[in-house]
Amino acid sequence: MALFNSGIGAKITLIAVSAATAAIVTVVIAFSLQEWQLFRQAEQIRIDAQSRMLSQHVVTLFQQGHQALINEILNDPLMDSDIQGLGVWGRDGEPITLVNFPERFSSRNYDEKRIREWFTQQSSSAAPHLKIIPLQNQTVNYGTLVVLWNRADAQQHITFMVGYALMALVLAVFITAIISWLVQRIISNRIAQINEISKLVAKTGDYSVRAQITSSDEIGEMALGLNRMLEQIQIRDNNLERQVRQRTKELEDLAEAFRYRALHDPLTGLPNRALLEEEFSRAVAHAKRTGKYFALLLMDIDNFKHINDYYGHEAGDELLKHIASRVVRTLRGEDRVCRLGGDEFVLLIEEIEQLADVDSIAATLIKDLNTKSFSKLQNVRVGVSIGTSIYPRDGADLAVLKRKADIAMYAAKQAGKNRMQIFQPDMERQALHLAVMQRSLGAAIEQDEFELFFQPQVDVNRKVLVGAESFLRWHNSKYGLLSPHDFLVCAEENGAIKSIDYFVLYKACKQSMYWRERLGLNIPVSVNLSAQHFKHFDIVTKIRKTLQATGLAPQNLTIEISQAIVAGEEPMARKVAAEIRALGVKIALDNFGVGLSSLNNLRTLPVDKLKLDKSFSRFVHTSERERKLAKGIVSLAYEYEVELIAEGVESGSQALMLQELGCSVMQGFWYAHPCDKLGFEKWLSSHEYSQTAAH
Repeated sequence: MALFNSGIGAKITLIAVSAATAAIVTVVIAFSLQEWQLFRQAEQIRIDAQSRMLSQHVVTLFQQGHQALINEILNDPLMDSDIQGLGVWGRDGEPITLVNFPERFSSRNYDEKRIREWFTQQSSSAAPHLKIIPLQNQTVNYGTLVVLWNRADAQQHITFMVGYALMALVLAVFITAIISWLVQRIISNRIAQINEISKLVAKTGDYSVRAQITSSDEIGEMALGLNRMLEQIQIRDNNLERQVRQRTKELEDLAEAFRYRALHDPLTGLPNRALLEEEFSRAVAHAKRTGKYFALLLMDIDNFKHINDYYGHEAGDELLKHIASRVVRTLRGEDRVCRLGGDEFVLLIEEIEQLADVDSIAATLIKDLNTKSFSKLQNVRVGVSIGTSIYPRDGADLAVLKRKADIAMYAAKQAGKNRMQIFQPDMERQALHLAVMQRSLGAAIEQDEFELFFQPQVDVNRKVLVGAESFLRWHNSKYGLLSPHDFLVCAEENGAIKSIDYFVLYKACKQSMYWRERLGLNIPVSVNLSAQHFKHFDIVTKIRKTLQATGLAPQNLTIEISQAIVAGEEPMARKVAAEIRALGVKIALDNFGVGLSSLNNLRTLPVDKLKLDKSFSRFVHTSERERKLAKGIVSLAYEYEVELIAEGVESGSQALMLQELGCSVMQGFWYAHPCDKLGFEKWLSSHEYSQTAAH
């Protein structure tokens, strides 16, 4: 395991040394065996030659009859260390001369078997070589010569060979290790450099480092491949970082645009209702600190609806911007002006010492605005009616002061318009009709005075109808046909809103089923619900029972939730919305893009649809700022995989611009005004969008 975990240099060295050692050992063993074999052969030849010479000498002595000299002559070669022992036996087997033989052989006749047994018993690594030679000439046998040849030289030679081989092996291994170390340094250092580069990149994330290329071999190719990979990663990383920075900037710009839009009116650029609350709190604190009071002026353009209808919305928008700029120029630096919506403006006039100051400022304002010199309305004299309430005389709360200023403004209109009225307590009697309306609301459902109107939602790319939003209308016997704007506040105050919403929910689901069963058209419907339903789970049960009673599929019902609902009762409202969605009913976030919480609601609220606020549709074709913001919302809807519906589309140029930005589902006067069920069916039969998205 340690070998596998060691460095590549150690592995290369170990492999090289092991291979070289194995090769050297093999060569040494082969060489030693060959040398030993040659030495044995040479030694055997030498022993055989000397043995023949000695035997011939002894035979000569026998022939000459000098047997007595044999012992004397044979003792002389013993001085040579090569002969360790000698023995001569006669032809009759009697011993003649014995040198270094055991005593028992001197009293016995020649017995070769006993001699060999004795020799075998004393055999060892250093045992002498036994040579038995017959003593005879051509015809006469004189006896036997036995020679014991000393093998000390052979042993010394073997020892020398082994030592030499070991020294050669050690030296060869040492030299091999040195060479292997140098080779592995050349190889492993380059690999180690590549490894260090990869570690550095992994640690620092710096893809600009490069490996040094010193050769064109495989390691050089590896370094080149690493550099190319790092270059590609660096390019992609830079591109990704640039895209992230760009996307982050786009989101920051979008968030900043949302913040600005949440606090300012998109048409005039004036502070809106949200910023008015902040300005009011600041004015109250300033009044308490200085001991002075301030005035709240509610200003309404006289006959604005007539101007808007007669000259068109573009002329009406231009008039609103003109009045906003005139008011800003007329007021003092410490005063504030806000647009609440429509043709209503709120002015905060600070450091008022006496009511005459308010009269003077209002008179100057009315005079400055009452002109004809303005663009498309050259021949129209514009007037404004102003209602004023005083802090703290008329109240300390913004809602209270605004309500009383509203009463005073209507008093100004009743007095002939184009004037200012300061709130007086007796003016409240003129608002008693609100109480009458509240009492009438209770019986409106029983008397069948409510009716649903429907406005189509179309997909301009596919040329199909994708749904219809339901709107409530009240056929009041005293005031005529009333829209929700005229009576929903009263319904909220007297608690009738729940019954009204239940009525709308049931009628809308029933009408959708009617179109499916009678006309064969699958038209999903959407219903707006009051914020009161999102304080508890009763509405979830009511929706479930309504779907069961009417037979409408849950996916064909959409509940529209205003951002004010989830902002005001956020924890509970989100839970209720999630429970409604769990039924299979779709959730739409209404008026998207006009509040500070729009982005947060999209992130945290379970929604299926976003309804782009109608202010975007009005200005998207004329304002680059609104166009960029709308494009950002389209991109967000795509990324969050929710359907985007543009509200308030009133012209072909608006529709075309929204379509170019990527929004295909639209709703507004350009396609159809809200109409009753018969009018809606007539529109279906005569319009190019009569085909529905699903059947």
